[in-house]
Order: sequence, then C-alpha cells, then structure tokens
Amino acid sequence: MREKKIFSVKPSTDIELIKKLHTEIFPADEWYSNPIAVHWIVWLDKTPLGFCTASISDENFGFLARAGLKKEARGKGLHQRLIRVRERFIRKSGFTKVITYTKIYNITSSRNLQKSGYQMYIPEYEYADKDCIYWYKDFK
Repeated sequence: MREKKIFSVKPSTDIELIKKLHTEIFPADEWYSNPIAVHWIVWLDKTPLGFCTASISDENFGFLARAGLKKEARGKGLHQRLIRVRERFIRKSGFTKVITYTKIYNITSSRNLQKSGYQMYIPEYEYADKDCIYWYKDFK
C-alpha cells in the first residue's frame, strides 16, 4: 500500500525562501512582490514545494498574485488549495471581490480558476502583460 503524502500550506514571512522557490519554479521571470503582500508556502514534511501570494487593494478587492509548485507537487490538487487559502484571507479581510490574471498559454492555471468559480473579464486598463487573460470572482 502506498503511503499518502500529506502537504501543508502555511503562512510565511520568509521572503528569501519564497524568492528562492520563485526562481526555481519560474526561472525566466523576474521576482516582484508588493510590500503589502501575504505569502504561504506548500510543505511536504520539511521540504518546501511551492508558494502563493495575495494582496488587498484600497479599491475594495483582493488580488491573487503569483502561485507556483515544483514539478513533484503538481497534479495533486494543490493549486486549487492555494486558491482557497488566498480567498479565505481576502474574505477575512472584508473584501467581496477577487481578481487575478493568467498568461494565455497557462491552461492549467486557467482551468483551476474556472473550477474555482472565476470568470473572465476585460479590465478598464490592462494591468499585466498583453498576453494575459483576466479573471474575477465575486463572493456576494
């Protein structure tokens, strides 16, 4: 019988570890973090396998920022778990709407957002790259 792996997702203020994970998971992307961002790390025992970030704005919405998992942690439902963790934070912060975006070629993330109840939208101004799909979810 195979042993079931138990992953945990814990809040973290260890920016250096999150930067290291970011560099491993997204080697071509530059690190950026909003100073008011909140971070979580995915753990398997004492091994960090991924991270996610969220922030809230002064415009009454939350933002799902970057999330990433190492290859060995993919395909286990963790991305949707990271979406839920950030949504709980946003709701507890008193916000009723959340937005995010994905690159057009990131089909896995787009599908996970759709499964989590997100809908595509066209923002007033593009706040990400030209090759992005914008998503929102209303908690009302």
